[in-house]
Amino acid sequence: MYPLDIRDGEIFVGLEAEPPHTHTVTDVMVETMTNWGVQSVFGMVGHSNLGLANVIQRSVIDKKLKYYGIRHEGVAAFAASAYGKLTGKPAACLTIVGPGATNLMT
Repeated sequence: MYPLDIRDGEIFVGLEAEPPHTHTVTDVMVETMTNWGVQSVFGMVGHSNLGLANVIQRSVIDKKLKYYGIRHEGVAAFAASAYGKLTGKPAACLTIVGPGATNLMT
């Protein structure tokens, strides 16, 4: 299905180029966060936030944001709070809908 290139014992798979990115609401959300001074995001990627996580990933690559993956949403809230108290700068939390959001809030 995909072209293969075997060099020095390594296998490289040729993939199709990704289509150009279309500007979406999640792009505007991340642009707004960075305009407000948010430089760090603490959170967990899940099924309901993949679009936002993708934009955050592009912002990390562009060095506009730093992303810190966590294992529980409550930890993201504590980390963002501590970050804000120690640096005086706002931070953001990323969570999934439903139980993840309620864990973040409590």
